[in-house]
Amino acid sequence: RIMLRLLTLAGLLASAGAFAVPAAPGISARAPRAGTAHTRRGIFGASMSSFLPVEPGFKDRTGNAYQPDMPSLQNPIILRDSQTKEVVEINTHGACVTSYRNEAYDVLFRRPDAVFDGSKPISGGVPLCWPQFGPGDIQQHGFARNLQWECVDACTQASGSMVQRSWTKAGSRAIFELTDTKASRAIWKHRFNARYGVELTSGCLSISLRVKNTDINEFSFTGALHTYFAVDDLAACRIAGLKGKSYLDKTDGQTKTDSDEAIAITGFTERVYADAARRVTLQDGNKAVSIKSNAAWKDLAVWNPYGDEKMAYSNFVCIENGVINEPITLQPGEEWEGKIEIIPYVDGAPAYASTQ
Repeated sequence: RIMLRLLTLAGLLASAGAFAVPAAPGISARAPRAGTAHTRRGIFGASMSSFLPVEPGFKDRTGNAYQPDMPSLQNPIILRDSQTKEVVEINTHGACVTSYRNEAYDVLFRRPDAVFDGSKPISGGVPLCWPQFGPGDIQQHGFARNLQWECVDACTQASGSMVQRSWTKAGSRAIFELTDTKASRAIWKHRFNARYGVELTSGCLSISLRVKNTDINEFSFTGALHTYFAVDDLAACRIAGLKGKSYLDKTDGQTKTDSDEAIAITGFTERVYADAARRVTLQDGNKAVSIKSNAAWKDLAVWNPYGDEKMAYSNFVCIENGVINEPITLQPGEEWEGKIEIIPYVDGAPAYASTQ
């Protein structure tokens, strides 16, 4: 009788996927052949959901695009908060956050020319520029936004039942990892480990980048979060919090000091503010976004391709926290970590509350 109960319990656990474990690091799991059922049998005969990655375009028996049950193998990875009804989407290509939305609107913007097939960096959301911002010795804005990142930790539902593969605190978040490879060292010769964290809490999107030097030599880098913020009325938008800050106006190459309480976008704009790690607010009618960063992201860029209809310039403004003016240098074994928080408001209250 005891053995029968154990077998029954084991079967239930197997059907819930309890025996599904992530592949060991460095071991690639083989995707199923198209047209086959993507399931495995538990050791007691019960069916359990597969944790294996799937081929692009693979569909289930109903014709819908297949998504593995394990959140860390899905693409995009979707974070939810059941209380605020907020949703965050992250594409594993470039670990790009492509959407942060509540029931009323999306805080982020994706350009009409954005592609999601992995052939190029995603134009929109929060592209990660690293280990180089702008032009330089390697490709424009670095290679991190054009590589596939591995999701090493995920908990996709906050405030209620959670779907997760996580060994850290409870919450709605995903952590991605990128390490050097032979291909990356052909572009940038250094060995590194980069971790990118995305967390959704009530009314706040937090993003962190941690870089560790795993090389035997020092290396230096620049970088930024090239965040596209959606706006309803570009002409009425104002960016506050930069008064008194020095910036390079890249439209004319002149270094200037911002004397306005808030800046407006009235033409092609490309400014790089030095030592601007602080709270900045984007006001768009009755909507606002607070962007707060730690001291590690010490610079800030403001960009808008004014007049470029193909990019839908009137629907967004980029406010980019970064290390741009002076590179960060890490000795072997040293780490650096930059963090930001994006907090949207409507009429001075948390944006999610506007629909509740």
